[in-house]
Amino acid sequence: MEYCDEVAEIIGAHIGDGWIESRGNALYIAGHKEDDKDYYDNHLCPLFSKYFSKVKPRNFDYWSVYGFNLYKKEIIDKIIELGVKKGKKTLIVEFPSWIFFKKEFMIGALRGLFDTDGNFHCKKCYGKYDNNFRKKYHCQPRIEIVSTSKQLIIQVENILREIGFHPGMIMIKKANNKNGKNNSESYKIRIDRLNEIKKWFEELKLSSNPKHISKYYIWREFRFCPPKLTPEERKQILINKIDPYFYYN
Repeated sequence: MEYCDEVAEIIGAHIGDGWIESRGNALYIAGHKEDDKDYYDNHLCPLFSKYFSKVKPRNFDYWSVYGFNLYKKEIIDKIIELGVKKGKKTLIVEFPSWIFFKKEFMIGALRGLFDTDGNFHCKKCYGKYDNNFRKKYHCQPRIEIVSTSKQLIIQVENILREIGFHPGMIMIKKANNKNGKNNSESYKIRIDRLNEIKKWFEELKLSSNPKHISKYYIWREFRFCPPKLTPEERKQILINKIDPYFYYN
């Protein structure tokens, strides 16, 4: 298969929210059953169908997620040839080497990863010199990607610096639970410069997911964005049917 930015985006999305069973007989990519529904319906499924095989989005009730699956081994083998790993990948996942052949590939892969495994959100500010507005409303925007794969986050950091961003990386140590699981370290990459957040969404178009885009536009319009909004609430705010100040009364 010929490399291109859209195939790179699919690979990035798979790295974020996908997995291939260890025998190589089944592929899944799935996200939040409400927040990501528009993204799968109108972007990722059509994009995957364009390059690989026609897929239809669906609910996976057992996992309480929404996305698509594929059982065509010849198609899965092509995806594996593109550098996608089978089986458990959490700690070792990384972008395949061809992603770094061109800037367009890096941007595509980053877009796919952010749309499936990234987050845009706004925080309140409690600094000594912050005014009452900044302390009351969620006004400080942040772009974040978190992974337990250190190598992946290093790759993301390198891509971001290559295309003109100034990311910060933070290591998060998870606490041990009773059975000793889920105590691996996570790595977070963060962007919080306002000009770079604008560049992310408006210049480079580093998101195709309405979940992220709608929150960004709410922040841009009102200079804050309430947390935990449903997709419908975000739509209603953007067409002036809901006043976002309502959530702080």
